[in-house]
Amino acid sequence: MGAVLLTGQRMILESESYIDAMHGILFPMGWIACSKSMLAGMSAAAFRFTVNRRLTPESVTAYNWMAEHFLAADFLGVTASQNAGFYFQPTFPLYQRQAVAAIKDSLDRGTGAVIWKDKFVIAAGYDDEREVLYISDGTAEDYEALPYGDFGCNRSPYWYVQTFETRIESDEMEIYLESLLQAIYKWESHDLMLPEKEYACGRSAYGAIIHALRGGHYDPA
Repeated sequence: MGAVLLTGQRMILESESYIDAMHGILFPMGWIACSKSMLAGMSAAAFRFTVNRRLTPESVTAYNWMAEHFLAADFLGVTASQNAGFYFQPTFPLYQRQAVAAIKDSLDRGTGAVIWKDKFVIAAGYDDEREVLYISDGTAEDYEALPYGDFGCNRSPYWYVQTFETRIESDEMEIYLESLLQAIYKWESHDLMLPEKEYACGRSAYGAIIHALRGGHYDPA
């Protein structure tokens, strides 16, 4: 039984939620020294532009989390582990216990974890006696208590966890070059995870927005 709370690692709402969470963990640890806009560019997150053709709100998180978040850390020279799935799968209780254990292990090492709670947030602590994780989502100064048994049970059907392990020194110019290549690739390519009848990516997203607004078939929210 134990308890940990990393008070220096918290969310500040300024950007896309994954970048807010990633920066909130890595910056206080000294693993990065850049702004969120620089982090978004260096990790290639800044260049993802995806819209549902009906302009629905989930467009900003409609991408291959596992692939892009692995690369986001890798581009920075950070090793990371992650797992994800759907909470309605029969094996979810096993994955839930494994995910909570992985989060606690990371917190014991002094590193928060990125988790999905209908947006990406930071798991910054835990308390075994209360059986809760402490979550920072940027909406309040205090940490929110998330019972172990509620991890992954979101309004959306997804669960996700990413932990950061080590960092190696990287040549920043090489990072910037890779960032430029990623920007061009994302501008020209469709995300293979998304059906083109429902989503548009990169350059084609602009045309999809114009078409939806002209035709009136879009989600006003």
